[in-house]
Amino acid sequence: PLDGVPVAVKETVDVKGYFNNQGTRFLAGITGRSERDCISVARLKQAGAIIVGMTCMHEIGMGVSGCNIQDGGAHRNPHSLGHYAGGSSSGSASAVASGIVPIAVGADGGGSIRIPAGLCGVYGIKPSFARVPDRPDHTVAQCGPIAGTIRDTCLAYLVMSGPDASLPVSRNLPSPHVIGFDQTNSLKGVKVGVYRDYFDHSSPEIREAGWRMVRGIEAMGGEVQEIEIANLDAMRLAHLIIINSEVNTEMDRYFSSDMSLFQIDNQLILSVTRQLSARDYLSALKVRTHAMRVMSRLFETIDVIALPTTAITAPRVGKGAELFGESNLPALGRVARYAFLGNLCGLPGMNIPAGKDSEGLPIGFQLMGGHCREDVILRVANALDHGGYAVQTRPLNYYTNVETLIK
Repeated sequence: PLDGVPVAVKETVDVKGYFNNQGTRFLAGITGRSERDCISVARLKQAGAIIVGMTCMHEIGMGVSGCNIQDGGAHRNPHSLGHYAGGSSSGSASAVASGIVPIAVGADGGGSIRIPAGLCGVYGIKPSFARVPDRPDHTVAQCGPIAGTIRDTCLAYLVMSGPDASLPVSRNLPSPHVIGFDQTNSLKGVKVGVYRDYFDHSSPEIREAGWRMVRGIEAMGGEVQEIEIANLDAMRLAHLIIINSEVNTEMDRYFSSDMSLFQIDNQLILSVTRQLSARDYLSALKVRTHAMRVMSRLFETIDVIALPTTAITAPRVGKGAELFGESNLPALGRVARYAFLGNLCGLPGMNIPAGKDSEGLPIGFQLMGGHCREDVILRVANALDHGGYAVQTRPLNYYTNVETLIK
């Protein structure tokens, strides 16, 4: 199904013969070239895809801007080179948005597929936990595709997903499917939950674009109802403790020997995380269990949750960021605001392009589904696309020559 299709892969995923540098300057020199393909890449190759290279990323995946002075500086947004592409799968989203490849592999531990897809105006899906059995060492991260169209996203997801013996829990999941994907004329019977506070705490243009998408779902027969999600601050903190503890454990031997190997923002993050205790981690796991129960009960009454992908569009690259890096916490907090719940609870989430703001920067709209219900969010996304509610525009910096070759 992907015969001859060029695919790029985030630098945190193993591709045989390539370096898995995770956005650092030093890991490649220690680990060398990958000796095997990870499961999702092997499946893409088996389906005929051609891996054309690795994409840049925010260093060790610990950031949502795409600023990495260790690896290309500020990763630029094809829609405006003065703004970030988002992270941490910044290169994958930028490569798709700029027409270099139609599909790229990303990884998402805290929005790292959905956020850059949203900021760059393309599709991106974070599958359910263990649906793509690539990251057994992380409990909040999942690999998934970023693509230029909803159909390419669906196809890549199907190729990449499915059980594997290397991750036993993946064998307990229902088989992946997209039954109903092409039922785009009507969304009758689909129940969509909307948490109003999520929209109210976004920028005015994102709020308006989000409600336009919700009205589109209603116009196609979907049933929209308001929902409440309590204790979100505790859940957000639990996610931060878990993901930072897991990354810190992975990077501890390098950080302990020489913390200057990392850029300054990650020196700060890793230093603070080292102060967390086993008690903190276990407390975070208890909060995660509570959050999973809350979301499980919620999805007994609805099929999907509609929410913004980010609270603001792509942040502007700050002065001196290329040389010294940048840590704009207020902006980054608004970029990452709506991503964590899917990672904490292992739920699938997807970005859908929803037009542009007054500066010409893409706006993202997100759908989150129940565990292993990627089929529902893909169906709703496809209906929004066919109905003309999902809006994509070609960026200023677009490089494909397919149209020329066809002529």
